[in-house]
Amino acid sequence: VTGVKVSIRGNKNIALSSNGYALRVYNNQTVVLAGPDLVGISGNDKPLVYLYSNTYSSTYSAIVAFNLVDGKIRDNGGGGVYVEGMASLNFTMTGGVISGNTKTGNGGGVYVRARDPAFVMRGGEISGNSASGNGGGVYIESRGSNYQVSARIYGGKITGNTAGGKGGGIYIASCWDTYIFACEIKGNHAANEGGGIRVEPGDAGNGVYNAWGFPPTFDDGSGTSAPASGIIITGNTSTNDTAGYNVSSAVSIDDRARIYSGASGTGGWSY
Repeated sequence: VTGVKVSIRGNKNIALSSNGYALRVYNNQTVVLAGPDLVGISGNDKPLVYLYSNTYSSTYSAIVAFNLVDGKIRDNGGGGVYVEGMASLNFTMTGGVISGNTKTGNGGGVYVRARDPAFVMRGGEISGNSASGNGGGVYIESRGSNYQVSARIYGGKITGNTAGGKGGGIYIASCWDTYIFACEIKGNHAANEGGGIRVEPGDAGNGVYNAWGFPPTFDDGSGTSAPASGIIITGNTSTNDTAGYNVSSAVSIDDRARIYSGASGTGGWSY
């Protein structure tokens, strides 16, 4: 698909038979998936859906977009959805399921390392994914101070994901701005900190953490006019440290997450 808008509909399976991408979305493309299941294979070393751009544009003219409306992205050995590049890359999830994917490294279900804007979740489910590194369900990180990623979660479920490192459900690092208005984050597990969510400054690419990213905001609608019905963080576990929500000690007190009422969960809010 090159330079066009494509909608993929129906109720069939699109299954891989060998290593590779099921769907690759490149420069100036928009793809809508509304119905089919994308089915991977256990030995695959590539994500099922790959959003990428090597074109930098200060005017955001090089836009790459993928919208998951319905269907499944499942059972792949190289992860589910992978978003990385220098242009404006948008992954929007309003329904569907990303499940059963595994990843050697970060981001079993969804991996986002790009520039603003990047990830919007309004519904659907990210469940049963695993990563050997951080972010069993979702991994979100800016590429650096010139590539300011943002994330918005307005609804949906992130459940039963596992990380060999940090952030069983969600791992967030150096995000320009992240808002979680409504979501159920349940039954995730991390071998290290943050069974449900892990937040930390992030890596600018040279192995040195930098803290220019803004802290996330958790808001059930009582703190702002956000269209939210509540945030539930419950039943998450971690082998080391906190179960529910964890913020790196490298983040100063003033930079800790802004939490408005309504967020609840096993393990509490731990810093």
